[in-house]
Amino acid sequence: MGKNFDCLIYEMLFLPGKSLADRLGIPAFRVFSTFTLNAKILNDFGKTGGWYMTCIFRYPLLYKVVSRVLQRKFHLRYGNIAKEMTDNAPKLNFTYTIKEFQIYSDEFDNSRYKYVGASIGSRNEGRFDFSFMKQPIIYISLGTLLNTSAKFFRKCIEAFQNQSVSVIMSIGNVVKLEQLGKIPDNFFVYPFVPQLEVLQKASLFITHGGMNSVNEALYYGTPMIVIPVGNDQPTVARQIETLHLGKYMKRKDTDAVSLRLTAMEILNNNNYKDTLKKFQMKSQAAGGNMEIARQILAELDKY
Repeated sequence: MGKNFDCLIYEMLFLPGKSLADRLGIPAFRVFSTFTLNAKILNDFGKTGGWYMTCIFRYPLLYKVVSRVLQRKFHLRYGNIAKEMTDNAPKLNFTYTIKEFQIYSDEFDNSRYKYVGASIGSRNEGRFDFSFMKQPIIYISLGTLLNTSAKFFRKCIEAFQNQSVSVIMSIGNVVKLEQLGKIPDNFFVYPFVPQLEVLQKASLFITHGGMNSVNEALYYGTPMIVIPVGNDQPTVARQIETLHLGKYMKRKDTDAVSLRLTAMEILNNNNYKDTLKKFQMKSQAAGGNMEIARQILAELDKY
């Protein structure tokens, strides 16, 4: 298996990727769907990522046991997850963000770690009707973990009802419309929306801070309020606030009043949009999947 392939392209969590490619005698290429990772960043995730997958980096004994189990099961070079990721890395690694957004970016060799921006491609999502909406538009979408919370969406309704904004709220398929009570006239609630199209119109994006959504917002220059749940999201949220691309709000401290005030602060401050213009230009020039394909094909031509 795999012997008739020219290379192996794998995602960062497929730890055996490089070892497997070495056994097959073919080059490997790795993609990161979060920040480019090293031991320092994994440690940060462990401290702030809550009770999700990254919590293993918070407990040295658990981390050691999991690392050893994975080494034996997948024939890894090292019995340490972070060391396997950093010291047994392919020659070329691609990250779906821009270098200006990467944390600790100076710790990664520019010749081996490439930043390609958001994965923006054609999506058959249909057309979205904005004709009943007036600017500014606030877009709320919180991923699968928070999209199960009718309480949070009711909090959003309380925050923005009777305000001079239009609110597009994507609630997923778990929360039912009737759980939200009376929907104000300035709210437009759907199970799902074509996110890329909506981000192009939105003046503010309220998000859980998933890296894909954040990179799409950077691509379209949309300021953000990030309410993270776990894993890499708190780190992403801090980076957004540090770079003045939006605000970080802790879930347990967020009520309707604080959410409204934070949103209005961003909407009334053009500095956020001005800062985002540089990130938008960099993101749109980064190349995405086409740039990954170009660099991989150029590398394979050397073999």
